[in-house]
Amino acid sequence: MANETLVIVHADHGWSLGEHREWEKFTNWEHGTRVPLSVMAPWAAGSAGTVVSDVVQLVDVFPTMAELAGVPAPASYGLDGASLAPYVVGSGGNGSQWALSVYPRCPAHLANASQWWRDNDCMQVERSALAFLGASLRTSR
Repeated sequence: MANETLVIVHADHGWSLGEHREWEKFTNWEHGTRVPLSVMAPWAAGSAGTVVSDVVQLVDVFPTMAELAGVPAPASYGLDGASLAPYVVGSGGNGSQWALSVYPRCPAHLANASQWWRDNDCMQVERSALAFLGASLRTSR
């Protein structure tokens, strides 16, 4: 099975350790949005050790898995990502021109800005009720 198993490893977010006075992942700063992404497709021998510096996004993971596994991604899902399979098989790629990161804040302590990091729970909160919605855009430049 080792020669037939697609393995993709990534994190869901970065982690700040005091940079910009931030802790954990409560921000769109570089430390909170940049994550490792590693793809191993043993049948694509040309990709071993390849390092790509192009901008890619985690929304690219599912289309990449589908293409490398030979499974058509359902068009009805309206996927936002693009397959990174060309990088993996060694034919090069045309990475995203940009990567978008969005992070909402729904602090329970709106009156005290020094406590905004606490109880930041935006689950089940309607978009119109978000206290803050931060966005960052990353390009190759």
